[in-house]
Amino acid sequence: MRYLLEHFVPYHFKMHKIIGFVPTLLNIVLEPSLDVSIRQAAALYLKNNISEWWSDPDPGELVGSTKFSIDGQDRQAIRNSIVAAVVSSPLPLHYGSPSVVSKKHRPFAEWYLKSFSTAVLNVLLGVCEVYRQKSFVSKPVLSQTLEYFTAALGHSFAWKTLRTHFLLLVREVIFPLLSHSEEDAELWQDDPIEYIRYEATCVKRRGVLNNIMLFCMHILTSESTPAEKDAVLHMYGAVAELLLKKEAYKSHLEPFLLNHVLPTLHVPEGYRRARACWLVGKLSDANFNDQNMLAQVVEEVRKAIADDPELPVRAFAALCLSELIRSQDQGNPYYFYLECWLWVSFRAFRDFCAQPGSQFFLV
Repeated sequence: MRYLLEHFVPYHFKMHKIIGFVPTLLNIVLEPSLDVSIRQAAALYLKNNISEWWSDPDPGELVGSTKFSIDGQDRQAIRNSIVAAVVSSPLPLHYGSPSVVSKKHRPFAEWYLKSFSTAVLNVLLGVCEVYRQKSFVSKPVLSQTLEYFTAALGHSFAWKTLRTHFLLLVREVIFPLLSHSEEDAELWQDDPIEYIRYEATCVKRRGVLNNIMLFCMHILTSESTPAEKDAVLHMYGAVAELLLKKEAYKSHLEPFLLNHVLPTLHVPEGYRRARACWLVGKLSDANFNDQNMLAQVVEEVRKAIADDPELPVRAFAALCLSELIRSQDQGNPYYFYLECWLWVSFRAFRDFCAQPGSQFFLV
């Protein structure tokens, strides 16, 4: 003990002054191979260092003051990586909710919940606000931020923070991200097969789904741009599983398909026609009470496979047809018809992929 007091303790109180020490603590927090208790200790030490020594000395203090503050280089390193570090770290998501962790990790979860959860969510909401104000946010940071929100929505503590911001996030962050962008248009033109890969490759809280659906219907029935209407179909597909489960929405899917999705198969924008095929596939488990309606859906998809000039549209139409086959009972009079067309469509794609210069693709 005397040895520790004489040799380690004096050094311990100087370590935080070493340039690179604070970023090293952050790296320890993010190192998945380390035990959670070590990462927890590093996180606590990091928090204390930042809380105590982040600010510059008061300009009013005497010149030559020896008061310590974290080196500017270290502060910049933390600024550059803290958001991506927080949202990519498995620690808060795996161990940050006391109700779902093991007894061993409950102290950390309670500590994280009390010390960091609200602050982290507010920081990430700030990132979304920067994006909403049309300032630059890198795609990796924005993507990881939304992934963090997705995981956090399963925890009541996060929902309390996000509730008042959620519809704004949907309208002005998520919805624009779902809209067909200039980059998407370039990919469609330059590499349609990669577009198919990209396209082929959240919302459970009470009251939220209804508000989102009202917002989507407003876009569909107002003077909106083609990209905005495409984003609505994208959003419907994202929540299709929920729509098919809830009685309040199931009965409206047939008229929705008839009035808003099937007409999209005839618009001039190819990406919207492809989206419509994709969405029909997502909603293939809907109850078709009117068999004539099912026949119309099948016929429109068949036409897309046979006649559409754009490869992604034909590809998504074929995939849609396979989903319709999967969802329909074999006793349905259209079942054999569907199977025949699926066989024809995949034969056509096989022949296309065999052409010189064509790239083989899998979806």
